[in-house]
Amino acid sequence: MVQRALFAVVLAGGVFAAVSVATARQEVMTPQEGLALVRQVNTILGRLYVRNNAQMTLGDVVMDDTFTRAQGFELANANTGTYKRYRLTVTHITGDKESYQLSLVPFTGCGPSWFSNETGLIFAGNCIQ
Repeated sequence: MVQRALFAVVLAGGVFAAVSVATARQEVMTPQEGLALVRQVNTILGRLYVRNNAQMTLGDVVMDDTFTRAQGFELANANTGTYKRYRLTVTHITGDKESYQLSLVPFTGCGPSWFSNETGLIFAGNCIQ
């Protein structure tokens, strides 16, 4: 009887560990997802710039009908949000309605990161600890 109870506890612990690993994998952004997200934000910011003749905020991007990652994206303020354990920030140069800088970095720790600006060039890297 004691052996069966121990086996049940070990089995339950193994199932819990498998579920935790599966959940963590779903929240990790793949390099393709990160690149696609940065491309989409750049594209929407470019379209909004043409329409408004000024760089808009990340909040404006999230509200755009073509932003396909709105579900699961949490906006912290007008220029910062989180998606799959990553922080996406759009920074505008003070007084300059022409420029912005974009970064997509892990919320904590190290991992793949992406950076861009109004030129549309995307830089990818990995932090070094």
